[in-house]
Amino acid sequence: TQSIIDSTRIGVMGHSEGGTIAFICAAQRPDDVAFVVSLGGAVVKGKELMVMQNKMIAEAAGRPLTGELEQNVVAVFDAIDSIEDNDELSLQLKELMYKQGNLSEAEIANQIRHMVSPWYSAFIRLNPGEYIQKMKCPVLALNGEWDVQVNAQQNLDALKTIYPEAEVKIYPGVNHMFQEASSL
Repeated sequence: TQSIIDSTRIGVMGHSEGGTIAFICAAQRPDDVAFVVSLGGAVVKGKELMVMQNKMIAEAAGRPLTGELEQNVVAVFDAIDSIEDNDELSLQLKELMYKQGNLSEAEIANQIRHMVSPWYSAFIRLNPGEYIQKMKCPVLALNGEWDVQVNAQQNLDALKTIYPEAEVKIYPGVNHMFQEASSL
C-alpha cells in the first residue's frame, strides 16, 4: 500500500529453510510473487536432503558412511517419511539407532524426541519440487560449494530439472552461511 512500492515487483528471498519456503510462497501466490531468490535452499525431498547431509558431515569428520551404517541412515529417514503414527515410528527409530551401537539410551531418546516432532517429520516428508513446478516467476538460486547442510550440486541440479529457466550459481569455497571456508 506504500506509494513508493510497485506491488507487481515484490519477490521473496530466503536462506536455507527460508529459501525452500520462498519456493512454496511463489507456488501458493503465483500472481503476487514476482521473483524468488533462494540462498542455500533445499529443492530435493527432505529425506533425500538429510541422507546427503549425514553422508557429507560424516565424510567431513573423517568417518564416511559405508555399508550397513549407510543403509541404517537411509532406513531412519525412510521410516520418518513413511510411518505417521509417532508411537510406531519411535519404536522403529529406537531399533534402528540401537543397531548403530554408538549411542547411549539417553542420546537415542533425545534424538527420537526430535525426529518425531511435527516440524521434523513434516520437513522429512516435504517435497519442494511439487511446489516449484507450480511457480511462474524468475528464480535465482545460490548455493555454496562446501555446504554440508544443503548439497549445492544435488539441489541445483534438481532445480534445473524441475524449473529449467531458473538461474543457478554455486559459489566456490563457501559454506552454508556463505562464509569462506578452507575445506568442508
